[in-house]
Amino acid sequence: MVINFNKKNYPYFIIDAISGEADENADVFSGKVEKLDLSKYVEAENFNEDDRQMLNAIRKLQEQEISKYISRNSPFSGIWENIIHQEEDDLPEDTRALVREYLFPKLKKLFYQLPARD
Repeated sequence: MVINFNKKNYPYFIIDAISGEADENADVFSGKVEKLDLSKYVEAENFNEDDRQMLNAIRKLQEQEISKYISRNSPFSGIWENIIHQEEDDLPEDTRALVREYLFPKLKKLFYQLPARD
């Protein structure tokens, strides 16, 4: 998992899932690393159970999922996808509150499920 702070609009970050060969202790990558496209099918059989749960949690944090939540809970319910947002335009405070309402419990769950490191 990589927290990418290069997003230009609210919430100013995205979480990317990555995959690669790790060393024996799973502390560092020892080979090729690739970003997983979670908008498409990801073959999860090669991952252990913790990694599969993390993939599912990260998938719920993608922009498409946030937009679905906003669409369902916004005063503009049903037409949210049709509203055109310019990247430089900031979201109204009501919409930001919905984003926080959606993200906070999911981020909390994701970070509490991470394995403890020494």
